[in-house]
Amino acid sequence: MAKSVITTVFVLSLVCISFGTLGAAEISDCYPISSTSSGVAAITLEGSEISTIQESPHEQGFRKNLGFEASTGIQGILSFVQLGVLFPLVGESLFIDLKLKYLSSITWATYVDTEGNSVSFHPTVIGGAVSFGGYSPLLFDCIRLYGGTDLFLGYSFTPYDSWIRQTGNLIGDNVTFAVLGFFGLEFFTSPHMSIILDAGGGYKSLFGDKNNQYAVASSWLGSGFGIKMGVRYYL
Repeated sequence: MAKSVITTVFVLSLVCISFGTLGAAEISDCYPISSTSSGVAAITLEGSEISTIQESPHEQGFRKNLGFEASTGIQGILSFVQLGVLFPLVGESLFIDLKLKYLSSITWATYVDTEGNSVSFHPTVIGGAVSFGGYSPLLFDCIRLYGGTDLFLGYSFTPYDSWIRQTGNLIGDNVTFAVLGFFGLEFFTSPHMSIILDAGGGYKSLFGDKNNQYAVASSWLGSGFGIKMGVRYYL
């Protein structure tokens, strides 16, 4: 009986030690650890023993440094590629970035109006966007959430129809605009590199000839759901 009790106590002690070591390792992954005078590990706190936990050195760097983005995705029926310049954050979490975006129909699109009239063409859009929004604090020293809005301004044209069918720009003179929202996740693979995935959507239209069916069709194409993934590099 005494032998079984001793064995049970010994096993439980090993389990407690294992969980204690695992918990300390998990804490040390996220926050700086220092040794007290008694030799016991303690979380380094700023100002006092119960103040906020010290900010990650990675997060401090990301808030100060310029960055670049290359991404691709789908917006409505349009696929796109995008290049962006990521400026240092404003304050603790706000961002204002600049993006260059090229959108194109996945294939020739056919538009049918309410009276049954239809047009078939390959719309393309090129333009720039001002992007603004906010980030969450850095989680687990490698992940942060973000959300924001793109204000897009550009030009719609039909280069594939021009090259293949010699039609010129079927859409005509125009100014294309869009208001798009997004929410995403950024995962840092190194102190200078991250991958992103976000989803959202919004409204796209254009100012142009309202009697041109191609312009009317192009004004609708690109509105709706969007998803994007890409990479970022911070200096």
